[in-house]
Amino acid sequence: MQGNGNTTVLIKGVSAKVIFQTGQLAGYTLEIREYGFNSATKTFTLLINKDEKTLEIPSDMIRPAVGDKYILVDIMMPPAYVNDAEAKLQIAAQEYLDKNSHIRNQYFVTSDPLYFKANNINITVGFSVHFIDAAFGLDDNIRVTGVTKDLQNKYDVQFDMAEVSSLPGVVRTAINNSNTLSGIIKNTKFNTELARQSYYFAREMFDKVFDGEGYFDPENIKPLSIETKSISLGSPMQAFAMPYVKFFVENTLTSVSHTSGEVVHFGLQQNSTRKWFLTENIITGISDKFNYIYIKAQKQGTIASVVITEEQLKVDNDPNYYFFEAGVLSSVNEGFRQVKMTHGFGMINPAELSIGKISSPFGGSYIDIQQDKIKIHADVEFADDSIAFEQINNQIFIGGENLLVGTIEEREYYDMIEKKERYLNQELPFTMSVDCLSTSIFDALLVVMGKNNNTNTYEVIAQKEFKTQGFLERVWVSFKTLLNRYKNIQIKIVKNPSGEEVQMQKPKLEFGNRPTDYSQSQYDADLKIEEVEKKTNFLTTSIYGNIIATGTVLLGNYETGTNAGITGEGTVNDVFLWGGSTYANRNQAKVRFYRNGKFYAGDAHVEGYVKATDGEFTGKITANSGWFGTGDKGFSVYTDGIISKAGYVWLGEQEGFAQENGMAMLLSSGNGQASIDIRNEKTASFGKTGIYISIDKGSDNVALRIRKGGIRVYSDSVGWQDGFTGTKTIGGTTLNFIKGILVG
Repeated sequence: MQGNGNTTVLIKGVSAKVIFQTGQLAGYTLEIREYGFNSATKTFTLLINKDEKTLEIPSDMIRPAVGDKYILVDIMMPPAYVNDAEAKLQIAAQEYLDKNSHIRNQYFVTSDPLYFKANNINITVGFSVHFIDAAFGLDDNIRVTGVTKDLQNKYDVQFDMAEVSSLPGVVRTAINNSNTLSGIIKNTKFNTELARQSYYFAREMFDKVFDGEGYFDPENIKPLSIETKSISLGSPMQAFAMPYVKFFVENTLTSVSHTSGEVVHFGLQQNSTRKWFLTENIITGISDKFNYIYIKAQKQGTIASVVITEEQLKVDNDPNYYFFEAGVLSSVNEGFRQVKMTHGFGMINPAELSIGKISSPFGGSYIDIQQDKIKIHADVEFADDSIAFEQINNQIFIGGENLLVGTIEEREYYDMIEKKERYLNQELPFTMSVDCLSTSIFDALLVVMGKNNNTNTYEVIAQKEFKTQGFLERVWVSFKTLLNRYKNIQIKIVKNPSGEEVQMQKPKLEFGNRPTDYSQSQYDADLKIEEVEKKTNFLTTSIYGNIIATGTVLLGNYETGTNAGITGEGTVNDVFLWGGSTYANRNQAKVRFYRNGKFYAGDAHVEGYVKATDGEFTGKITANSGWFGTGDKGFSVYTDGIISKAGYVWLGEQEGFAQENGMAMLLSSGNGQASIDIRNEKTASFGKTGIYISIDKGSDNVALRIRKGGIRVYSDSVGWQDGFTGTKTIGGTTLNFIKGILVG
């Protein structure tokens, strides 16, 4: 600024402007008022945004705040700033030229599947690989820009590398590759070509069946039909299981791999089983014709291996080994080949079908009946009139409340809220759900662990195998457990089988066997509210997730304006919540709540229990029923009157008197005042009775008992007269009177 108030940065005819980057005004461009800059205070005055029609910007509600970032535009920068920017630009341009003035090499690489598998190498887009190229003098880390993987063998990989690559390009490539791979997997779930190939394989397998033991007798099967009480499937030597052992056809179609596991045979010994151990392996050099899969098991040991051959081997071909039929491998047909297992045993009788797997003749769908579970690989559809859906629905329990604390952030373990004690000593269904963050498709394992209160070690509560989708997804597992057995909960997602951890977030543990949308625990929400309370000044409106911190909220409509609200303004004796008036008149609103606990309503209809220490009524109180009193000392109100079943009715000063059950006590402490004053002095044409007493149906009935005091009768001629006390002889009979009462 110049000393005379003129500026060297303004452009003639153009208003200087402010573009806000953060805060409530983020995105708004506001003009600076002419002569609106104060060089002494380093402040400037903004004009109202004329383009905003619905709100006044800026205003008391939406305005700049301390810490907001902004940019000044439409000004002429001083020469020093321009020179500095030009110097920085020259340096950046020279760095770019130095970096890009030589040839940029790109490389296409094919993996060695066996080496990659042995070292558990998993290449994804964006990874850096140390690459050596002696011909070009290259010995550096090169970024992977593209990946192609075989769906059947994840270690058969081709990938592109470049010395220079932009991160956005790498990310886009990774997303496109994941989406493409996901589409390929979905399309291969079922198609007509797969059905045709499955039918061809079934016919081929039927033609190749042979009797390896001389066990079956053809004479037991009649032409055109089989008539029998029961059908046994499989021979005694096929009666074995291979839990956790899986077979895969490799990409070459001439190799088959299998996982490690056990071979458990039931048919060798009548009263016991035999076990052998299989180690993970790949069988190579297999012919492209139909092959048999055998388990080669030591007769005297516990080691087994897999043999795949075109030969039809007998069980006892070798003196040292058994050759058990395990399955078959189809011949290669138009680039297609598959494995089917034939071991195990089955039974069919009129009442039951006992079988290992039920599969579609066209491939794809199947029901795998395992020892401890049934695995269904199909889309299940219920008929319109089926009750199955209702039966399943009745077994669904849904909770909703997150029992874990601090789930908005990533932690090693999560504590549980105190409300877990409600599940004390009960094994109940729970569900753990979590966001899985993956950028590629792979086999994964969700593991839920709890820290045991007694052993102070983590133990697995539940786990679930799943295949990632290559993008953010919600995965869950249901289980039953005794929740208060654990101090805290740990959740992991790992790649299967490498064990490499996968990023996850927002875990939710809830009661029930079905997950609901993620939400924080109430404990977390309370902590957040406390945090907001500490750092907000309530001079502005702040929003933190589902928490709003502000001074006053007004409610109203177009016709009447403000008619209700809630405010934090005022003292302890002021209204904070009201309805039926403006903010200024809130202390006279028809409905109003005070900070000191008072409540006022012009017309209140209250249902339920009301507890009060004091009160005052003006007007009528209507009660058709109910009890007034404490314990048995009180009375009930009925439509026909007031009843005190225990007889506890006291009038007047009680001191010096003992209450007797079943007796109404009418006391008076006034001098000459009656405890009971009964009057009926209205003119009537019929007779009147002042007191009517009927005491009957007792062994000793007394209608009137006077302990102290006499009888005083009023006469117009002589006034009040006491009853006679003494004896009188009437008709020759002497009578005794006490205060006017004949006593004998």
